[in-house]
Amino acid sequence: MLSLYQNSQEQSAVLKEDFPKISKHIDRVENALPSSENMLPFINAVENLSGANEVQQSFKFENITPQLIPDLGLNAIPFNVTLSGNRSQFLAYLSSLEKLPYFTKIVSINIMAAQGFDGPSQISLRGLLYTK
Repeated sequence: MLSLYQNSQEQSAVLKEDFPKISKHIDRVENALPSSENMLPFINAVENLSGANEVQQSFKFENITPQLIPDLGLNAIPFNVTLSGNRSQFLAYLSSLEKLPYFTKIVSINIMAAQGFDGPSQISLRGLLYTK
């Protein structure tokens, strides 16, 4: 019983020490999971990526009803993006997408390139946006 008490005391001390380090990031984490009822900021952010990366883009949600991801305990909304561009533009786009302040996951990527990947290509990707 005494060892349980000591272990609890040690864990409490660690939590008190670590909380100031993470507390300044709590808002960022909360904002990374948008409400499924307010998707406009995410849509605008994704739409802005096309101009920044010089690609033509088509973006749409597969459906707007969030799906529960049991392993994570989060909801997710699937989306599709179709891009027209070349390899360097596509890689820049993916890098920009990864830097957005949202929790997303790329599920699949399909590349159609008649002249090779360095030439004009059509790229389709399917992703998930995790939501509250």
